[in-house]
Amino acid sequence: MSEWTSRVRNHRIWGSMKALGPRIDEAVRLDELDSAALEALERLRAVLAACGKRLGGTDPLTVLVPTLDSIAAAFESQKSELDAFIADRDATHLTNANAAADTVLAQLAQIPGISTPEEVIGLVEAVASHRTAVEEQERLSSTLRKQAKAEVKELTTALGVLKTETQSALSDLRAQLDLEKQKISTQASEQQKLFVEAQESRSNAYNETLLKIQESLTKTLTEQQGQFSSAQENRGKEFSAAQADAQKRFGDLIADYAKRLADQDAAFTKQRDTFAATAQEQLAAFK
Repeated sequence: MSEWTSRVRNHRIWGSMKALGPRIDEAVRLDELDSAALEALERLRAVLAACGKRLGGTDPLTVLVPTLDSIAAAFESQKSELDAFIADRDATHLTNANAAADTVLAQLAQIPGISTPEEVIGLVEAVASHRTAVEEQERLSSTLRKQAKAEVKELTTALGVLKTETQSALSDLRAQLDLEKQKISTQASEQQKLFVEAQESRSNAYNETLLKIQESLTKTLTEQQGQFSSAQENRGKEFSAAQADAQKRFGDLIADYAKRLADQDAAFTKQRDTFAATAQEQLAAFK
């Protein structure tokens, strides 16, 4: 394959066209598309088919690479717009995609060649397919409108019946509510009266009980105070006697220790004098 042929056969336009076809099919399969959206998608398909047949029936040696670059960029732009349309259903993306298709048609006119029978047949088939899809969409839309109209009529009737039943039920509920309010008001008055009487009885009983407790507590405190004073006086006498006895025993003990100390001191003095005399005698004997 020569350089002039390979630059066309290996151009990215073939990959762009191959990727655009499935994206158009995916967009057509979306639910609840209107006729305008279907027409815009079928136009993109027709332009793609025409470009493929024109490029397939043209000698690569007569094709300019810049023209292929422009067509490839337009197809890539269509694919991006279709991706956005599939994501958010915004018809503006289809308008932008068809604007890019106009660029493809303008650049396609610069590719030399004549229309082949396959190209003409493909264009006719694309138009017929587009017309069939639009007619099917219109029939489906008409059927859905009839079904929706019947369902809306049934729903309106059901709502009217429900409204009547609801109003009747509300009237009954209001009557029952008024009756219950009267019962509650009567019971509340009776309960309030009973509560006041019971509260007064509890208050009197509490006051009497509190008075008795106070009297009993005062009597108990008086008795406890007398017992404490007597016990305190007895404890004072016992403490004074115990303290005097302890002082007497302490004095006797001190006197005994003083006598023992004096006797011990006299014995130590006598032993010291005897030892000193003996030592003097022994020293004189040594001398």
